[in-house]
Amino acid sequence: MTTDRCPACAAPAMREVHRQDKIPANSCLLLDSRREALEFPNGQMRLAFCPACGFLANLGFDSA
Repeated sequence: MTTDRCPACAAPAMREVHRQDKIPANSCLLLDSRREALEFPNGQMRLAFCPACGFLANLGFDSA
């Protein structure tokens, strides 16, 4: 699969190599309860590789 421009070199054809939906938005927090953990915001991981420069990026990253 080919997608977005490379954030490092601006090449036009990043290749998605892995996708994972509904992953915790932060994996370094310890929460106080199971309920709190289940209600924690989810995000998407879209790992993509740039064949032009070798950069690997998560194109699903959302800083919000």
